[in-house]
Parts: sequence; C-alpha cells; structure tokens
Amino acid sequence: MAPHDFDVLATQIPKLAQRIWLDEIVGEPALNALLDELGLPQIEYFDGTAYGSLELKFGEPADPSAAERKLRAAISKLAGKAAGSEKYWDLGGYQLTLRMYDGSMRLTFQSHYSLPEYRAAARDWLAGADSMEWMVAHRLIDPANAEQNERGFFEKPEWGMGWPLARLHEGKARVTGSLNPSANPPGVRPASAAAGVTNAIDYFSEVLGAPDDAERVARGAAPPAWTRGNRSFSCTGTGARALSLTFIER
Repeated sequence: MAPHDFDVLATQIPKLAQRIWLDEIVGEPALNALLDELGLPQIEYFDGTAYGSLELKFGEPADPSAAERKLRAAISKLAGKAAGSEKYWDLGGYQLTLRMYDGSMRLTFQSHYSLPEYRAAARDWLAGADSMEWMVAHRLIDPANAEQNERGFFEKPEWGMGWPLARLHEGKARVTGSLNPSANPPGVRPASAAAGVTNAIDYFSEVLGAPDDAERVARGAAPPAWTRGNRSFSCTGTGARALSLTFIER
C-alpha cells in the first residue's frame, strides 16, 4: 500500500478525533464505519482486550518533530486538550493516543464506558427498566458471556478494560463504575477539573432532572444522587479525582 500524504493525515486525524467525541462513537463497528467514511483503514483489535490500533505509513516530513507538534495541536483544537502522562485525548467512548516514528504513525484506541453512555443508562435505570435487560441494552454485560460468580458478579466484557462492575443478587442489581477527570460532555471544554465535575452533573441533570437535595448538592455539602422508588444513581468525587458512579436497587 502506498504511503499516505502526511498533510492529508494531518487533516483527517483531527477530524476523526472530533467526530468520535461529538458523535458519541462507541464500539468497533461504529468506529470502523467512521474510519471508512474518512477514507482511513480499519482498526485492528488486540485479541481479548479493549485496545485497538491503526498503523499508518506516510512520506516523512522534513521536520518530523515539528510535524508531530502541529498534528497534536490540531487534534487538541478540535477534540480538547490531551490529558495524563500518556498525553491521551478523552473522546468519550475511546481514549486516543498517538505515536510517530520512522515515517509511521500509530493511533491506539482504548475503549471506555463514556459519560453519554452513563447518562443514557441512568435515564433508563431510573425509569424502571428490567434489570437484566437494562444491563444487556447498555453494554454493561456481554450476553454471550453472562455467567455470574458465587457473589452474583458478572465478568466484565472483553471490549472494556475500565468497564463498570455489574452484580445481580436476589433479583436486585448494583453497578459501580468511574469516569476519569478528563471525561467531558461532547463539545464541552471546562476551564478546570472542578468545572468539569460541575459540567458532568449538569449533563446528567439535563435528562434526570435536579438531583435529590439540590440545594445541599449546589453547596458541595452532599454528593449528587437521583432516586426513583427503590432505585438510585449517584456520583462522588471532586476536582482531579475520578468520578465514581453507582446504580443501586434496594
């Protein structure tokens, strides 16, 4: 296969990152469909993991280091600032990392349970969806491998490393998960980590309504939680710490 034109990739890759983020792309079929639309090769997943990669060869620019800096800046302009020591872009359903070396570019995609997915799951959970059907519909468990251990816990799907942990015991469900501080609503770029948490809570409230005891939540005196009958959804964590999310059926 002929090498790619680096200038073309420098336009395609930032658009790819932006589309994953704004269009809430999750799952291998949806990602590969987007890659095809943008004229890029299909992603290859490592067996039994949540990681996939895309290897692209290109005609090396005169100044590779400057070209990489320019590409990274272009991705950050469209998809938000890179985070963490690995300098990844949190695109919701995927964390994207980039490595350039010797005329090649490797894009690595790590699958994550996204903020939009948590919001959709919370909406249906509080609306009273059947517990087992709800876990399958929201990709919390793999129906092809829905075995439970002696304590009622399901194995995490192989497509999700940092996936929520689901349990069904005596007919009642409990799911716990987390979101990195870098997780933001699609298109939203917070000015600080604290603002990011506020944005996430506001994002949940758009579809769930005001949290329980909204006045105390606004003062930071209580974590946000939403309750409907014997079910609840709650969030704990502030600032640079991960946001913990819990679904409980009592």
